[in-house]
Amino acid sequence: MDIDPASITFADASGPQVAIREITKTTVSFVLSNTELSLANALRRVMIAEVPTMAIDLVEIEANTTVLSDEFIAHRLGLIPLVSTDVKRINYTRDCSCTQYCDRCSVEFKLNVSCQNDPTREVHSRDLISSHPTIVPYLETPDDKGVLLVKLKRGEDLRIRCIAKKGTAKEHAKWAPCTGIAFEYDPHNKLRHTTYWYEEDIKGEWPKSAHADEEPEPKDGEPFDYKAKPDRFYFTVETTGALEPRDIVVGALDVLRSKLAQLQLALQSIANEQGEVAIPSIVWCAWRLKTYAVSDNCDEDVASRKYFLEVRKNLAIDIIVVCSQPPSETLDDGSIDRRITLHLRTILYQTLSQCILPTDTGFVIYSVVSTKLQY
Repeated sequence: MDIDPASITFADASGPQVAIREITKTTVSFVLSNTELSLANALRRVMIAEVPTMAIDLVEIEANTTVLSDEFIAHRLGLIPLVSTDVKRINYTRDCSCTQYCDRCSVEFKLNVSCQNDPTREVHSRDLISSHPTIVPYLETPDDKGVLLVKLKRGEDLRIRCIAKKGTAKEHAKWAPCTGIAFEYDPHNKLRHTTYWYEEDIKGEWPKSAHADEEPEPKDGEPFDYKAKPDRFYFTVETTGALEPRDIVVGALDVLRSKLAQLQLALQSIANEQGEVAIPSIVWCAWRLKTYAVSDNCDEDVASRKYFLEVRKNLAIDIIVVCSQPPSETLDDGSIDRRITLHLRTILYQTLSQCILPTDTGFVIYSVVSTKLQY
């Protein structure tokens, strides 16, 4: 679904904000603001190394009379980008009940080519035959042949059986979903995090950043604010073709949510062992909520609360809060359990999830949190 960047607005301006500048089939450029450097860098690192994709992991070479060795061809096969839009339906091999691999945790590819009549024959990734309908080698266009693997001379043949598995770039670079991520903040170097070497004139010898026009340039003689922190970050994500750009960003956010949930469960387990009051268990369910169209002449906050309260019954969630107002005002609604303490209000406010709801005029991003209270 194509999204017009100008149609994205934010209902809660106090939290992190994202403005999409440009999005294509293989790249996305956006600005992340109103957040800290640690979060922006964590998002960058997760997009690079922890978003899962599919890649060829096992190679069984039945016949190879080409000039390239078996190891060389196996390495080239592993680096072929595979379309991984259905990667969530594939299990990790370590989590699967099979002994080695099966249809639930792997995809089989076969390659059987030979050169009989022509002087030479090129073998491309398009020649790989997949056992899965959607997990196939990535092709830029329908006429694209894909990655060149090897060239066969007359009389040579190549027969290979491959097994693709799910993994992340932390295990091997072949599972990387991105070819690169451009990440920049403070284009005028107001914070002096970068020391530029120059001979005479720093402005004349160093070119301006591509994002320099988006922020005001510091004035000459302006005092240095040593307490200032960056809060605006420029991202450009380029994919290998395994995943669409938006899937990489959303997948990275899901990984961050999962890490926070695991940390919270660990802290809760320690608190239970020590006999302390357990931290309320946060259930990240924003992505499971159904979409809800809000008309222009409708009170968005009231309509959204009414809808979420209906969804709450189906999800067995105790509390769902739409934070379009400060926490103290939001939680005073009559439908919310009044036993929520000030400490719990703070926890709810600090652990907000994002839910994108399509409207008649564009998209509105609501801050949504759900939790099960433990008494």
